[in-house]
Amino acid sequence: MSAAIGLEAPPTPAAPSQPLLVVEDDAPLRQMLSWELAELGYDIGAAGGCTEAHRLVDRRPFRFALVDVRLPDGDGRDLAAQLTDRLPGLGIVLMSGDHWTRATALPEAGVLAFVAKPVDLSIMHLLFSAAARLPCAGVSEQSPSTG
Repeated sequence: MSAAIGLEAPPTPAAPSQPLLVVEDDAPLRQMLSWELAELGYDIGAAGGCTEAHRLVDRRPFRFALVDVRLPDGDGRDLAAQLTDRLPGLGIVLMSGDHWTRATALPEAGVLAFVAKPVDLSIMHLLFSAAARLPCAGVSEQSPSTG
């Protein structure tokens, strides 16, 4: 039986299981993003804020991060800078429901893009898949630096 007209095949999973940190304070949205990105093949670590994100990075390296700009314990842009200091090859996408944030979101090192909520995960997957093919200094199988 053929596929319905207008429906596209789901994106192929990330290869091989890229570690991705999701930082979002809205728990239901964080869970939905985590589930859907895991279905695309990412190895998800999820945090509700900056402090929890730092704890996760203390335990394991990540290749990518999807970070909300407005967090209860800090600014996602500051978190992005801190994370790229610790994991220099980390590719970060900042997201926000506040469309005024866009103008100042991109200058940080390591920020691949800024996206407005609601996030289109097929676009995120394409972005992360393309970035995964780029060399990434500083991301290895070693433990991340603490500090």
